[in-house]
Formats: sequence, structure tokens, C-alpha cells
Amino acid sequence: MIGLGRAHYRRQWVKIMGILEKGEACAFEISRRIYPGLKGWEIFSGISEVQSNLDFLAGRCMIKAERRGKAVFYH
Repeated sequence: MIGLGRAHYRRQWVKIMGILEKGEACAFEISRRIYPGLKGWEIFSGISEVQSNLDFLAGRCMIKAERRGKAVFYH
């Protein structure tokens, strides 16, 4: 997160919340929508980036998380 400003994260939060307005999704699904061109190891990096934003938003009660088996879905 070094070197990235608050505006970057706000844009990410807006993208994530826009996706979730259309229906629930897990971190992988959200990552694929935000970063559709990722390949190989980059996929993990994309999921990690999205997950950190989901944790932030859920921690501030801006979105809800629901565990189903081994997966967590956000809405």
C-alpha cells in the first residue's frame, strides 16, 4: 500500500460496492470483475487486494459478509 493515495482506495471501494449492488459475490468473483486480465500469480494478488478492501468495508459495516461452508459471500 506504500505510495498509493486515499483516492485510489476510494475508487476501489466504489467499484466493489457497485458490484455488490447488483448481487452478492465472493472475493474471487469481485476480483475477476475488477481485474479481468490477470493471469497466473497475478490472480492471487488481485484477490488479495480485493479481500483487504472487503475487510475494510465490512469492518465499517458498509457491506455484510456471510460465510457459507468454506466461502464468504459479500452483499
